[in-house]
Amino acid sequence: PDVDMSVIDERPGEKEFCLRIDDLAHLWHAAESGSQIGIISKIGDTREGIDLDLHGAVESPSGVCFPTSKDGRFCVNLEQDICSSESTRRLMNDGVNTAKIRKYMFEKYLEANHNGIPIEKLSINHLLENSFDTKNTRQLRKSRNDDDGDLDKFLASGTYITDPDVMDVAIIGAGWAGLAAGSYFLKKNRSLKFSIIEANSYIGGRSHTDYFKGGEIPVDIGSAWIQNYEDSYEEKIYEIFQDVKNKCAQDSNNIHKFGTTYINYEESSQIHYMFGKGELSREKRESLLQELWTGDNGYVNFGVRMRSKLRRGKDKNYDEVLQKYEYENQILPNTIEKEFLESMENSEITTAFGADPDKVFIKNTFYDDGAPMLHMGGSFGELADKFAKCRYASGTSINIAEKIILESYVTKIEYSSSHVTITYISE
Repeated sequence: PDVDMSVIDERPGEKEFCLRIDDLAHLWHAAESGSQIGIISKIGDTREGIDLDLHGAVESPSGVCFPTSKDGRFCVNLEQDICSSESTRRLMNDGVNTAKIRKYMFEKYLEANHNGIPIEKLSINHLLENSFDTKNTRQLRKSRNDDDGDLDKFLASGTYITDPDVMDVAIIGAGWAGLAAGSYFLKKNRSLKFSIIEANSYIGGRSHTDYFKGGEIPVDIGSAWIQNYEDSYEEKIYEIFQDVKNKCAQDSNNIHKFGTTYINYEESSQIHYMFGKGELSREKRESLLQELWTGDNGYVNFGVRMRSKLRRGKDKNYDEVLQKYEYENQILPNTIEKEFLESMENSEITTAFGADPDKVFIKNTFYDDGAPMLHMGGSFGELADKFAKCRYASGTSINIAEKIILESYVTKIEYSSSHVTITYISE
């Protein structure tokens, strides 16, 4: 059988239509049962067939959506009143919730399809007899008349997208805000079609991991810390960190795979990993953190002493401080002590001063540490990337990364009463 839809408005790549609710129930039942059904689009005397992918049908709180064979979509909204007739508008004016009526009709027609017992027509009397809704029932009794008796006048509105570039939502930027919006849409309404347009070649926006020392040392450029991660407004990012670590890891170290990560190193509950080599022993942690970094003979105090001995007109950058510290303390190449110091210098100093260690001089600055925070140790960019590529993060069978268009610069946004046009250039 064929189902007819009446087109009421048309724009490039998009048509708005009205559809009988019993026909919508036939479509959804066909999707459930695997039977064949066709759609005929009517504009005046012109008729066009539409091939739906019934297997890809999805239901949302507002209606249903079907993909089409041409990478478009056919979506019906039961909440909108675009297709209201004069009689249904009278009901709306009397305070009747017509969206509830359409949803109730859809359920009843679908139930009839399941049972194989057709309903000739639904009427207001049918709703009254079945105690549709207490408030709505009172309003229906108040406004009922002969013209309102036939509920076939209640039509569902929908949108038929023929151009795959037409989106329901466009998100500009694949930083944390864009990823959060994409995650929300995937969880709340899988029928929405959206894209995230990102100018950079990577996911994460300002959360980005760069590599120093010939690509050996990962350093966060931008966000690097989760402050007061246990009890502040920033706790959500810590929850994401735990979800990605526990649900999306390809190995047991996951986020700790690169760089140095520690939690409140002044307490016994500290956690410290090093370049994917697993958790260090407590003794090793204390040795690295206190003796090499914060202790009396650590790098920080070593730099303070060097600064106090500088002659007038002389200065040293942090790289020079580190080289001298490693030489005097006999820190050998390819040791965990060497990795620790270089990772800490490139992450802590770069984060604190926003420049490479060889560009920051100690005479008028020196790094002061000690806040109880979670440091991502060259992994914040990796966290954003793994969050986007993990389907568990969205709670669906797809991941946010599939929706992201990288290396695409938005050049123009144009608004009209019916749609927004976004122009971008892809490299």
